[in-house]
Amino acid sequence: MKRILLLSGILLWVAFWQFNCSSGSSEAQLTGESAFDYIRKDRSAAPKTDVQSIREVMDWAVEDYAARKRAQAGGLLPKMAKERVEPSENVMEILRKTTKPRKNLKPGDFERLDFSAFADNSPEAKRRARESENINLADLEDEFYVDNLDAIPVRNQGYRGTCAAFTGTGHIEYAALKQYSNLSTLDLSEQRFYYLSKPECQSSGCGLDEEGSWYGTGMEESIDASGPDIPLETDCPYNSRAGRNDVQTPQLDSCATGAVQVKRLEYVTGPKEIVDALHETKLPVPFASPLSGNWEQNSGLITLADSNYSGSTSHAAGHAYLIVGYKKLSGMADEGGMCFVIKNSWGTGWGVNGFSCMTLEWVKKWTFGYQLTHPMAMEVLLREDLREAEELPNNDEAEDETTPDVPDESEENDDANTDKTDDEVEDEIDILPEPDPEEDLNWKAAKLFGPGESYYRAEYAEDGDAVFVRATLREKSSFTNPVELTKDPKKTGVLVYDGDRVGKIAGEELYVCSGGYDYICSLRFSTEENQIYIEFPYADNRRVQEDDLPDGSWSTFDIPFGDFGFDIYQPEDLTSLVTDPKAFLRMKKSNGSKTDPIRLTMDGTDVKAMGEPVGSLNPSNLGLCTGSFSDACGIFSLGEELNILPSW
Repeated sequence: MKRILLLSGILLWVAFWQFNCSSGSSEAQLTGESAFDYIRKDRSAAPKTDVQSIREVMDWAVEDYAARKRAQAGGLLPKMAKERVEPSENVMEILRKTTKPRKNLKPGDFERLDFSAFADNSPEAKRRARESENINLADLEDEFYVDNLDAIPVRNQGYRGTCAAFTGTGHIEYAALKQYSNLSTLDLSEQRFYYLSKPECQSSGCGLDEEGSWYGTGMEESIDASGPDIPLETDCPYNSRAGRNDVQTPQLDSCATGAVQVKRLEYVTGPKEIVDALHETKLPVPFASPLSGNWEQNSGLITLADSNYSGSTSHAAGHAYLIVGYKKLSGMADEGGMCFVIKNSWGTGWGVNGFSCMTLEWVKKWTFGYQLTHPMAMEVLLREDLREAEELPNNDEAEDETTPDVPDESEENDDANTDKTDDEVEDEIDILPEPDPEEDLNWKAAKLFGPGESYYRAEYAEDGDAVFVRATLREKSSFTNPVELTKDPKKTGVLVYDGDRVGKIAGEELYVCSGGYDYICSLRFSTEENQIYIEFPYADNRRVQEDDLPDGSWSTFDIPFGDFGFDIYQPEDLTSLVTDPKAFLRMKKSNGSKTDPIRLTMDGTDVKAMGEPVGSLNPSNLGLCTGSFSDACGIFSLGEELNILPSW
């Protein structure tokens, strides 16, 4: 207790010093530019969705929810480690991977749409809706997903009211893949479909305050067309920024180059009809509903119990998305015993890489009354010259889901390149001459993961414990100077830089400050030196080797967290806490093992991870991801790793 009081007193003094002397910023300004803005993309790798991993995370979310329910029933804090289910390594990697995209996701900025105007309130429609509400769980499989689910990646509508257009085109893409076996993937134009969904705006453009459409209108307009009228994304690319008018006219001439036409529709209403349609058609079902707060921010499971169903939310007016399957929920009868798997259009930061599962009881509460009849394209027509094509164009430049990882980049530069093709941007970049090759290194080609799960061209070479990585610039024969990393002695294939795990090699796939590592570091590029290098935008959330700690000793710190304990490192020179207010923590597990230490930023007695308060060392508010911080973060251990992930 003396140690705690002494440390608390020191931290309170640090808090006073910071208040009077420091800027309070916990995020360092990055130098240079995002390396991915200069590295050539690998066009041979079409983006896919790792459905198996998504299913694994949702299974974990269900188990973790059940554990938290047991904790609540026992009068414990809902996120006590004693009751939490530790994720597997694969689940942990996805949780880390979605941390940064989730930070950039602001659900309140999405347009609020009212789909109730499209509801059919006739007595017959209401009768059909009532009959469709109840599902016989005995008729369900344990888990069911539509065909080709992994063939089309999650899209990102940006902050425009175009969710219905993304839902409509997404459904039509899957319908085309089912009907035409030569297609391995398909990317249709949401820009054009939104325009087709609003015939009243095609001549005037309509004002920016008139956002929103209905996918049924777009599908019906396509049926009435004389031929294929929905173009490919490459012919009519989507612009996520608001234009001069709602449908962004005038559009490119190529937007009139149709690739697909809807030929026949059928309609579904409530849960039972949705299940029947999934089984019979193997196609996603378009759906629209009001939203609760826990729908907007979730980790793979959306329950009625966690929703604020007594009042409205910022998005209660409505949103459209795809229902792509369902799964039974044993032991969750209070939530209807099953949930509908959905694919959203808010990028990979939402849910589990853009997917989640909403329980039957949530659906019954958050609905427009099922009087909405949702159209499904039962037959589509692909343009004749595309029917036997081996591969359709893929506009992967438009699929960069995450915002640029450069906090100090100006929006002016970002706006300037919004509507330019990859080749046009390449022409503007001054490519430096290729550096002299490293002597005696055997370079191997690799696909470097980057923003939006896009692949970039890179190479790596091994020299003992050292691994050198260089990337291909937007000129085929030009490379950057390499950055040197080292192999992690504890984890095969994991790469370390300055004491932190910042990437990994898995066959031909290479991750450096990307995938599950982009919340830790940023891959930068210096045009003057033709050099890629690594920077850490956050001083916290970094691991550190024991040998790199300042002189001092570990002290047990009884932070409430179930059966687990924490050690905090106390430096010999306590004045160092003033100039460098960091806390080094490690978790002590019940089996006696300890995790590697991590750095966390101290703001007075508040503990911060990635700039967000996640705990406190103040004796009156002691905790880490528990108590008043239980909704602020998740804390997980995986082997020697300790992960504190802000919820945002």
